[in-house]
Amino acid sequence: MNFNFIWVDIDCPKCGYIDSVQMIDIRTEKLIFCHNCKVPIEIHDENASAHKVVLEGNKLLNELDELFNFKK
Repeated sequence: MNFNFIWVDIDCPKCGYIDSVQMIDIRTEKLIFCHNCKVPIEIHDENASAHKVVLEGNKLLNELDELFNFKK
């Protein structure tokens, strides 16, 4: 599992439609378009918080994987 490819929901600022984006889209601040009203949505990763979540999540998953592989 890689946290970059986890889907999260965002609300369109214009129509309120709930769109889904992957964490990597948030990390890279990708421009997306609402599937309902087609307005462009600029994603901003304030304080690199999504970047930190992905790095920490992947680190924890790797540590768990090592722990379980060690016991085999």
